[in-house]
Amino acid sequence: MVQAGSVTGGVHIGDVNLRTGAPVRTRYREQVKQIAPKELVNREAERADLAAFAIDPACAGSYALWRAPAWAGKSALLSWFVLNPPAGVRVVSFFITARMASQNDRGAFVENVLEQLATLLDDPLPALLTVHTREAHMLGLLTDAAHACEDRGERLVLIVDGLDEDRGVTTGPDAHSIAALLPVELPAGLRVIVSTRPQPPIPPDVPDHHPLRDAGIARTLAISEKATAIRAEMERELKELLTGTQLQQDLLGLLAAAGGGLGPRELAELTGQSLWEVDDHLRTVTGRSFALRDAQWQPDSTIYVLAHEELQTAATAMLGDTRIAGYRDRLHRMYARCRARGWPPSSPEYLLNGYFNMLKAACDLPRMIVCGTDLARHDRMLDISGGDVTAIAEIISTQEAIADGGLAGTAAVSAMVRLAVHRDHLRKRNSYIPLELPAVWAALGHVHRAEALAQSITSPPWRRRAQVALVGALVDTQELDQAELVAHSITNVVEKYQSLVMVIEALAKAGAYDRARTLTSLITNPVARSQALAAVAGALAVAGETDHAEACARAITNRSWLIRALTSVATATAENGDGRRACVLAMEGAALARKLSNYDEERAALDALAKALTVAGHEDQVRRLTLRTHNKPQDRPPASKPDEESPGHEGIPVEEVGNCEELVALAKKAIIGGKPETAHAAATEAEALARRMSNPVGDGQALVTLIKAAATADDLDRLLALTELITRRYKRVQALVVLMNLVEKNSVRARALGTTAEKYALSIEDSFERKQALLSLVKAAVPIGDLGWAEALTQSIPASVEHTEALHILTKALAANGNSDRALQLVQVGAPGERCRMLIGIAWAMVSAGDRDRVHELVIRTAALVRTIAVRVERVRMLARLAELTSTVGRPELTERLLQEARALVGGIEDRLLISAGLIGAVATLGDFARAERLALTISDPVRRRAELIELRAAVIDHPDRVAALTITIDALLESRASGGAPSVLDSLIAKGDLDRATQLIRSIPDSDKRCAAWAALAAHLGPAHCAGPIVAILALQPWEKALESVVEHQPAALTALIDELLAISVPTPNPSA
Repeated sequence: MVQAGSVTGGVHIGDVNLRTGAPVRTRYREQVKQIAPKELVNREAERADLAAFAIDPACAGSYALWRAPAWAGKSALLSWFVLNPPAGVRVVSFFITARMASQNDRGAFVENVLEQLATLLDDPLPALLTVHTREAHMLGLLTDAAHACEDRGERLVLIVDGLDEDRGVTTGPDAHSIAALLPVELPAGLRVIVSTRPQPPIPPDVPDHHPLRDAGIARTLAISEKATAIRAEMERELKELLTGTQLQQDLLGLLAAAGGGLGPRELAELTGQSLWEVDDHLRTVTGRSFALRDAQWQPDSTIYVLAHEELQTAATAMLGDTRIAGYRDRLHRMYARCRARGWPPSSPEYLLNGYFNMLKAACDLPRMIVCGTDLARHDRMLDISGGDVTAIAEIISTQEAIADGGLAGTAAVSAMVRLAVHRDHLRKRNSYIPLELPAVWAALGHVHRAEALAQSITSPPWRRRAQVALVGALVDTQELDQAELVAHSITNVVEKYQSLVMVIEALAKAGAYDRARTLTSLITNPVARSQALAAVAGALAVAGETDHAEACARAITNRSWLIRALTSVATATAENGDGRRACVLAMEGAALARKLSNYDEERAALDALAKALTVAGHEDQVRRLTLRTHNKPQDRPPASKPDEESPGHEGIPVEEVGNCEELVALAKKAIIGGKPETAHAAATEAEALARRMSNPVGDGQALVTLIKAAATADDLDRLLALTELITRRYKRVQALVVLMNLVEKNSVRARALGTTAEKYALSIEDSFERKQALLSLVKAAVPIGDLGWAEALTQSIPASVEHTEALHILTKALAANGNSDRALQLVQVGAPGERCRMLIGIAWAMVSAGDRDRVHELVIRTAALVRTIAVRVERVRMLARLAELTSTVGRPELTERLLQEARALVGGIEDRLLISAGLIGAVATLGDFARAERLALTISDPVRRRAELIELRAAVIDHPDRVAALTITIDALLESRASGGAPSVLDSLIAKGDLDRATQLIRSIPDSDKRCAAWAALAAHLGPAHCAGPIVAILALQPWEKALESVVEHQPAALTALIDELLAISVPTPNPSA
């Protein structure tokens, strides 16, 4: 966290953006405030040493290590320094603490420092950073912040307190310490201060050449007498608690086990005692061991924590693992009770915030997964906090625990895919928040909720517009500090300056002139800065500060805003009685407006001049000036009529308002009308409705893929429920067709599915998709034998390629089922080529059905029709097909005639036309094997070339020599394609079986899509039995829809868990006929 430590206009600016100089907020600052003492006693020398290290140029790029035993006051000293740094020193900090679970390992360090650096640099974090990429990203941002400080002539200090408390040093062979992550070489703009006890030593994973191993950087902190006295008192009280009443022991044990803050109400429930008795013990008899804190999400609520790190450590050790486990069981049962009740509004904040951290610290992965997939809990977290940031962070932490070996095989992939569904759902559900809704919440006094809601909006442009509206609402309610901070958080400069101008105008009206001028200096756009200066100048003039007002106006560079500023200053100066000076200012403004041919501004300036002349006693000049201005021709267009007011919602119940925007309009009108209860109800419903609009499965393509991969008749009902989640009707038809094919032997069930699919198909607005959907239904109707329905579907498709294809499928099916007459009736219209194709299809179906007698007649009829085809390549194609048919039915003379006719045509067709028309096989059928092979070998695409050669080999199956030669060519093509040039480094490592280096290389790939492709290549190499690790890595990086292909290919057993989770969180889409 970067501390400016300055006060401007009576407002503490606090954290500062290193690139813009604008004030920012980091969440971690509030935690440091809870650690820091109210006053620092007898530490003048240490404060001076810290300041000197931070400022002295000789200390640039170096480390300082402060050592002292427990209770010496290390955290008190460093937290006080964080909140009170020297001028020009910026501080980023992390305090390793055993009192708060998940604040004592490398992951917590990276998460908190990342948040501080990203906020300070105005650098949004990528959406799906993994545990490995997050560390690299943090180190990169640390370097960027150091350089930014240098550019501003400042120093950046990173403070890490309590290396001895780092749980990563002791949790296993794969754990890594925070100390090992600190850079060996620091950029010149950065200094690092760390603190630890004399024992344990620097962690073993810190390199030998690291500065932390240099004894010369160590400094010993003298033990504070005050800290010693506090320690003695707390240790005495701790012993009393451990041997005290059952309530005293329970209070101590529960807070030690919780690893976070518990409120009096939760403690009363967990101990079975009354609320007043618990509160009395905490505040009086045993109160010195417990510290009172404000709850994070509900500032009007209080929680208790143990008052010192050593109390947490000592209490945990003295109580023992068995008793701590017993107290945690109470917490688990409280969680289960709230979950069973659907997480009511009275749910304890600890279960929504601190409980997960305790699970993470205890490595309780099964319960972490439960938290990460508990949708009702996520909804309650959103309701209390206003956003989904914490819930998403919990899911990512759980995924990282799985990726680090917490689960293996299909169990790991199943858990990861479940968590990915919830992670992606939380990210999507803020996509439809109305842009004015945060402003409504701010107007109702829910400022923190408003800010969290605006920040959670997924679309960056929509989020910025919501923030601008929020700034306006905060200005209206005079929450100017909050308004300023929100304005600075907007990333687009145009909207940021628009918001800052609103804040500056409000500050100027409130008399905070110095602060308003300071803010104008942050605006680099000349027009926006001029607008802001004009507002400040006008406010100064109204307050009688004419000299300052004029000076402010003279600083304006945009001439239009200069005119307005001069006019407003002149008006206010005249009203304050200085008519002479007002005349000078107004005349200057009018002259400049006349020069710019700006009539409106000139008239305003002349009105100000008239007022000034009146005050100065020159009424005669006022009369002449009035005649002059009133006689000036007006060439402006008439003012347009105001837009008609949108229909109101007075008297309409909130639940009957149909959409989010109308609900927001209702809330705004209720606020103006002094009806806060109505406004609150409308805003609540608007937010809930917006989130219900979110669809966790997108347009449905991923679900179609999932249904195809998971299709089994035993799972039909669940798969059918899955189709109801698909919002895009074309995709839903595709999914239903998959299910029809699955149950085609049960014609009644298949037809019922088809009837539903037909309703959706006919309701599709896009004509191409509607035709494609109906064609797919024709293809599905034929196998179940319902040819009457198939014919009706075909007739419902308008004339098109799709209609022709449907007719081809239908006529073949009719002929195959003995109804060739009806099939031939349907083939009466259309282009000759299309009709020939259908007639040949009917003939083949008749052959298959044993009706060979009528085939000869049909062939003669078709041959006559073929000769009417104008396009030669299409005529050759049909002649070759006819020849193949006549050969099959034993008509050699007719076959030869057809072949000769085709050969005559082929001789005059260019090679390129034969290739593009796909007639290489036909050329072989006609007997010109050499030309067919030559045509195939000239194809540039190796995949198609090989396919054509394989087809050609099938065509010459009666010629063994040719088959052998073609086989050699095909195999050689396959080998050359497999070699494909020099293998990549990754391919070589995988081929050698050096999987550790391959894994390291994959993790170093910066682009997430390329990294996932590399993981997929490794998964393919490892095979189904060992590929879970790479699939888990893909699911951590990508939305589940994008990762689905890898899961289907390598871990299909996890698809059941995916289906279960999608059904659990989704709302079915209504049937169009309902």
